[in-house]
Amino acid sequence: MPSPSVSDAMPVEEMQRLLDHAVHDLRAVFRRIGTTIEVFGDRNPKDAVYPSILDGVADGMAILSAIGTYSTAVGFAHYSFKPMRADVSLDAALARLSGRIQETHATVSRGSLPEVVADRERLTDLFYILLANALTYRGDQAPTVDIRARDESGEWIVSVQDNGIGIAPKYHADLFRPFYRLHGSELPGIGLGLATGKKILEAHHGRIWLESEAGAGATFSFSLPA
Repeated sequence: MPSPSVSDAMPVEEMQRLLDHAVHDLRAVFRRIGTTIEVFGDRNPKDAVYPSILDGVADGMAILSAIGTYSTAVGFAHYSFKPMRADVSLDAALARLSGRIQETHATVSRGSLPEVVADRERLTDLFYILLANALTYRGDQAPTVDIRARDESGEWIVSVQDNGIGIAPKYHADLFRPFYRLHGSELPGIGLGLATGKKILEAHHGRIWLESEAGAGATFSFSLPA
């Protein structure tokens, strides 16, 4: 039997549709499981097994949500590029994270962000990913996050700087691989955030990189065409 050629491979669009449908259907399954377990838990409040099952359902839903966001970032058909102020996406990301910002007593400072041609929802996802990382990988002190932009050689460079635990340079490249988790199960996360951010920026003809040392905070920077 001849080996399959490149043309025999499943097209990216078809693979993405398959992934999107799988995520949608699995979410429905998890919701049914969660609802059923809640009913049984109400009937048997002293049984300690139900909370742990619900925690597992919540973890599964979080994984599916991350996969769904990654799938959307990969598919260019999902993008709608329009002129916009990047501040709009930053504001939306901060609103989504308002509870965690209050919980961690974080301080977020910002400069004025530029007008760019971008997809508003995907740019919001990108800011959310970078800000959520800053709140998760924090040190002993309350998180401080500073967002700035500068015009450099015909492109905008946006930086998100934090005072967290930092990352040794030898791990920098691996962080953008899907499902790579530097800290394993020690800290919450799926391992798709930065991989998703990289795909979002590739669709915008931009790039993302990291400047950090272990124990010295981190600065994630990304570029967008001016």
